[in-house]
Amino acid sequence: MSEVIKLIEKYSTKDNVKNITVIDVIENYYTLAMRVESVEESKDFSRFTVVRVFSDKGWGIVVTPQMDKGKIESAIIKAIKMSEQTTPIKTYSGIAELANYRSYSSVFSHREERTPVNTNTSELLDIFYNMKEKANSLLGSHFAWSEITLTYKKQKKHIITSDGIDVEEVKPTTDILFYVVVRGANRRLSTASGIIGATSGIELIFSKQLNSLSENVTLRAFQLVNASRINPVFKGQRVKAVLNYEIAGALIHEAVGHMLEGDRLIEIGGYATGIKDAKIGDEDVTVIDDPLIPSAYGSYAFDDEGVKSRRKTLVENGRVVNLLHTRLSAAYFGDNPNGSAHGITHQPRALMSNLYLVPKDWKLEEMISDMRKGLYLEGLVSAELRGNLIVIEPEIAYYVENGEIKGAIHDLKVATTTNKALFNVDAIGETFQLRPGLEKGHPISDGGPPVRIKNLYVI
Repeated sequence: MSEVIKLIEKYSTKDNVKNITVIDVIENYYTLAMRVESVEESKDFSRFTVVRVFSDKGWGIVVTPQMDKGKIESAIIKAIKMSEQTTPIKTYSGIAELANYRSYSSVFSHREERTPVNTNTSELLDIFYNMKEKANSLLGSHFAWSEITLTYKKQKKHIITSDGIDVEEVKPTTDILFYVVVRGANRRLSTASGIIGATSGIELIFSKQLNSLSENVTLRAFQLVNASRINPVFKGQRVKAVLNYEIAGALIHEAVGHMLEGDRLIEIGGYATGIKDAKIGDEDVTVIDDPLIPSAYGSYAFDDEGVKSRRKTLVENGRVVNLLHTRLSAAYFGDNPNGSAHGITHQPRALMSNLYLVPKDWKLEEMISDMRKGLYLEGLVSAELRGNLIVIEPEIAYYVENGEIKGAIHDLKVATTTNKALFNVDAIGETFQLRPGLEKGHPISDGGPPVRIKNLYVI
């Protein structure tokens, strides 16, 4: 690496060059899947080096396959030329700086107990088979099929920058996806699914979390067998609903996570610089982004600019107190970098890590029993932004009448607006759980407690 450091020092003195970053990446992949009529195992390995140059006009990024002095030097020269051909976004108002960050060196490895190398494949498949057979046994003739997929990735990342950052991180991630398809009335097919994930080795498959996943997905599949379409009376109405942690996490993801990305706010322009201290939710709403949660799927020690990760309160008592930043957006807003940059082979972008709503003191049963009429939503099919509308599709919903759960509903969609969603929260649960996922290819998780929200629009 000393040769790389010398090259960075040599070219960082060039006119208009503000930062040079070299990232060496080694990745190992493993996938094991039990599908309908096949069992599949795959392994892969990749190594590449990325050179990122930031000039007074923008970024130049070059990926080269090897950590070789000659190739690195050629990549730096090329990246400098490419950076000079970019055009700054007008909303940056002339800002073309990265926020200062102290020079430091560090190495961090996340804990890992078992890898695909030291685990017998047949042992994993036995666990998969037992999950499938338990679902088949409970669902009987309604069982159509199931699929189980284990995905393991181990990334070793070494970041060196022209301003003295030299950090290395080894991060293993494992996730397990389980879904069950059932036949209901008129041979209607419905799907129940669930996922668990951790920054860890494949010891996750031997955890209590997997047992809970298997039981919850199978039970939800059982409930879907006799689920009906929503009563047409509800269509177009606004209802009160209790959201389980998966859906509550998706709501926070869209209403807070994306809305407080520094880069996105700059590109929108206008109100962006005044969003700090803005009131965006009820007094009880506090949202945290924390990449330091041990073993959580979205955890990391350093972001993709080499900045140390840290816990950030984004919304406190309904008010915006922090944004998610890259070094570029931090400079624009006059803030300090906060370890939220993601992107190795592309321009770093601010992104959430482990995002959650802080729990309060409501029990789930109390939130439901306190409702005269409404819905209880469980499981997540999709959540998306359509303009300023957040549209959510749960896997299953239940009518609530006089505080009691009644019949199940399938194929439901509800919506709320981004500017009102968090003001409509009127009860927050006491339990806490995170759901893993990928955002632009990066591991994240979101969740928290169950939430009750009013004025959800039934589509």
